[in-house]
Amino acid sequence: MVRDESKRMRRRLASRAGFTLVEILVALVVMGVAMTLIIWFLSASVDLNKENRRERIATSYAQEQLTELLSNPSAYAWALSADAKLGEVKSKDEKAPGLTAPSVLPSEKLPARKYEANFYDGFSWKAYSRLPAADAHYAEVVVVVTWRSTSGMQSGSERSITLTSSVPRSAVEGKA
Repeated sequence: MVRDESKRMRRRLASRAGFTLVEILVALVVMGVAMTLIIWFLSASVDLNKENRRERIATSYAQEQLTELLSNPSAYAWALSADAKLGEVKSKDEKAPGLTAPSVLPSEKLPARKYEANFYDGFSWKAYSRLPAADAHYAEVVVVVTWRSTSGMQSGSERSITLTSSVPRSAVEGKA
């Protein structure tokens, strides 16, 4: 009788041990959905990081261009008018319409690596100026940097950063 009872106990334990096929399939489906969501969020995070990096580069580029305009206004032809409309600022030197590379990069070619390309490839800039009023003692300077988005849902759309500052009118007047 003890043997019969121990056999019954072993059978009960054996029937309860392990998982059924349905339980395993449900667990696999849940894990599959979870992994898909994790991969999707990771991909979206990488795209957002790339876009933020391009925006930081564009901001840096705009700051460099604005600094160049403000520190050396005589090198540019200023289109100032009393009607407060924006006029494009152009370089007087046809060979160098603006900065082409950040000053921190070496002038010689780096070894062939993935970082060899110029940071500012794919970015373009324009500068505009205007007199806010006919008797204003300063001119407003606007630098616009544009680029194409390369990742995410806005891929291919044109993006821009705009920085505005002012320069003394005496520094740019008659420099057109």
